[in-house]
Order: sequence, then C-alpha cells, then structure tokens
Amino acid sequence: MNPERKVDASKIQILDIKTLQGQITSEENVDTALLGGQSFEFNVTTGLNPDENIIGLKLKVDIQATDVEGNPIRISGSYTHEVVFSVENLSDFIEVKDVNGVNEYVVDVVLGATLAGIIYSTVRGIIFTRTQGTSLGAVVLPVIDPLRLIQENQSPEANNHHKTAP
Repeated sequence: MNPERKVDASKIQILDIKTLQGQITSEENVDTALLGGQSFEFNVTTGLNPDENIIGLKLKVDIQATDVEGNPIRISGSYTHEVVFSVENLSDFIEVKDVNGVNEYVVDVVLGATLAGIIYSTVRGIIFTRTQGTSLGAVVLPVIDPLRLIQENQSPEANNHHKTAP
C-alpha cells in the first residue's frame, strides 16, 4: 500500500447498485400499535477485482421490530444490497498478504471505511423508502461510524447490534 495514499472522491465511481433481497415478515395477529422501534444487525462482505480496479460491497441489514421497552415483537425484515465501485487508484489501497500459505488481498481501512459509508448511506435511503407504510414502520438506520461497521465484520464473533426508536 502506498503510504502517501489519500482517498480522492473523484477517483471513485459507482458502477452498479442492486437489491439482492428484501422482505418483511409479520404474523397475522401482531398489533402494530406495539411498535416502539427496531434493532439492527449488520453484515458487510467484499469482493475485489484488482486487475480492473473494481471492488464490491454487500451490506445485509436484519431488522427486528421492538416494543417501547425494547422487547422483540413478531415483525422483522431483512435487506441485502450490493454496490460495485470502480476505484481508479485501487492499487494504492491494497496489498497481498500470505495467510496460511494462501495469498489474500487486504484493502486499506481508509478506503474500506469510505466505501462502507457510501453503501450504508445509500442503503439507509432505500430501506426507508421501502418500509414506509409497512408493519415494520418507516425504518431509519442509525448513524454509525463506517469504520466500526467494517471492523466489526472482520471477526466472526462480531456483535453488530444497534437499536433505535422509530
């Protein structure tokens, strides 16, 4: 990785945005008047094509409706979105590391956090629009640090729970 690297927004382009999955599940007899908020679980995965300066991020958001005391009620949702980016100077932000005899690409945390912030903000708007008028309520994802989002997803025991009121 280039130690002089700086993320330059003019070198980042969004190539594609896809909704891979989106659903709301609610039992028939659930009283939506009980809805007091939602809790969230996030999962971020990445894909990389360094030869073409392409990096993709997939963000899965699981949503659990809660009552005013924060207890789960029988309404939930799950949304998965993918955003594919072209990063003109991607080679400045990646390096190859030997992990147990296998070469793996490692993306610099500065670029990773920048791209995570972009996908998270984009998905926040999509989920808000898609949940308006549903049993889940108009869901607004909480403001979180994109660096925390990607760091928590680097370990299998990550606990990515966030709660918010509607």
